Amino acid sequence: MPDMTYSCAATDTLASYRRPPLLAWYLAHWLGSFISSLTSNAVYFYAAYELHEPAEIQLGMAAAGGLVYTIGALAGGRIVDRLGQRRWAAFMSLTCIPIYFFGAMAVRLHSLPIVFIFLLLLNLATALLWPAVESALTCCPGKLNLNTRMNIYNINWSTTGFLAGAIVGSLAFWFSWPGVFFIATATSLIVWVLIRWLTIPQAHMNTGHVADSPEEQERTRMVRAMPESKTLLHMAWLSNMLSYLACNTIAAIMPTITHKLDITLVVATALASVWTLTRIGGFLLTTLWTGWHYRVAWMMASFAGLLVGGLTLLLSSSMPLFLLAQALFGLATAMLYSGSLYYAMHLGRGSGVNAGIHEGLIGIGTVLGPGVAALSGSPDSVAPKALALGIILTLGGCIMAVMARRTRKLPEVYLQPDRNIPV
Repeated sequence: MPDMTYSCAATDTLASYRRPPLLAWYLAHWLGSFISSLTSNAVYFYAAYELHEPAEIQLGMAAAGGLVYTIGALAGGRIVDRLGQRRWAAFMSLTCIPIYFFGAMAVRLHSLPIVFIFLLLLNLATALLWPAVESALTCCPGKLNLNTRMNIYNINWSTTGFLAGAIVGSLAFWFSWPGVFFIATATSLIVWVLIRWLTIPQAHMNTGHVADSPEEQERTRMVRAMPESKTLLHMAWLSNMLSYLACNTIAAIMPTITHKLDITLVVATALASVWTLTRIGGFLLTTLWTGWHYRVAWMMASFAGLLVGGLTLLLSSSMPLFLLAQALFGLATAMLYSGSLYYAMHLGRGSGVNAGIHEGLIGIGTVLGPGVAALSGSPDSVAPKALALGIILTLGGCIMAVMARRTRKLPEVYLQPDRNIPV
C-alpha cells in the first residue's frame, strides 16, 4: 500500500491539477475492457458460427491464449514497478491499436490460423496492460478508499463484459465481422489518448494515498501482522484461478451450446451473456456490503456456488435451468473475484507485482481448464468436458478447505480492531 502521506509541495501541485485523478483511469479501463471482451467473444462465436469449428478447437484457442496471458501478466507486474503505471499503460494501449486492426484482417481473410494469432497477441497485450491499470487505481491520489476503488473497477469490467457479450452478435450482423474489430481499433486509440494525455503525471501517482478510514487502516495493519494473512492471500489467489478456470472454459464452450439450440447469432450472444449480467449484481453486492471482508466462509460458499452453477449450466437440458444456472454462476464468480483483488491489493500493498500475480493466476486457470476440457471426450461432446471441469474444481475446493482451517483467527481480529497486536 502506498505511503499515507506526501509532501505539501506535492499536495499543492496536485491541487492545481483540475481533473479528478481517478476519472481518466476508470474511463480508459471501461473502454479497454469493452473492446477486449468484445473481440474475444467475437473470436469464439466467429469460430463456431462462421468457420463451424468444434468446441475442442475453441477450448484449445482459449488454453493457448491463457498461457500467453500468464507469461505477460507476471512480466507486466514487474515492468510496472520499474517504469511506472502511466508510462507502461500508455505504451501498451498504443500497441493494442495495430493488434485490433490485425484482427479485422484475420476475420476478413476467413482464416482460423490468423484469427488464432490475433487471439494470442490480444491476450499478451491485455495481460501486460491490466496490472498497470490495477496498480494505478490503487496508488492514484483521491478520496475513495481502497474497497470502493476496487469495486468500481470490478463493476467497470463486468459491465463491459456483459455489454460486449450481449451485443457482439448484433454488431457482427449490422457491421460485419471485420467491422467489430474496426470498432475496437478506433476505441483503442481513444484509450491511448485518455492514458497519455488525461491521467495525472506519474510523480503524483507515486505520492498518492488511499483514503481508508483510520479503523480500516488499523484492521489492515493488524491482519498483515498475522501469519494467517499470507494463507488468506494465497487462498484468494487460488479461488480466483479456479473461478477463471471455470469462466474461460464455459466461455469457450458457450458458442457450441447455443449453436445446438438452433437460434440466431444475435439471440445466442444475448442468452450467453446472462451470467455476466448477474456478475454485475454480485459486484454491486460486494460494494454495498463489506461483511465478507476476511470471512473465509463466504469465500467457500461462493466457491460452492461456482461449482454447482457451472456444471448445471453445461449439463442443463432446458432453457429455464440454463438461465438459472448462469445466474448462480455469475454471482459466485463476482464474490470470488472481489475477494482475490481486494486481498491482493490490500495485503499486497498495491504493488504492480501483486497485480501481475493476480492476473497471472487468471491466465493459469485459462490454460488448465480449457486445456483439460479440450482433451476430454469427442470434439463437440459437452458432458465429458463438464466432468473434467467438475473434477478439477472439486480438487481445488478440497485444497481451499484445508487452507481455510488455517485462517480461523482472521474474523476475530477483524471484529476486534482495538486489540493490541504489534506491527
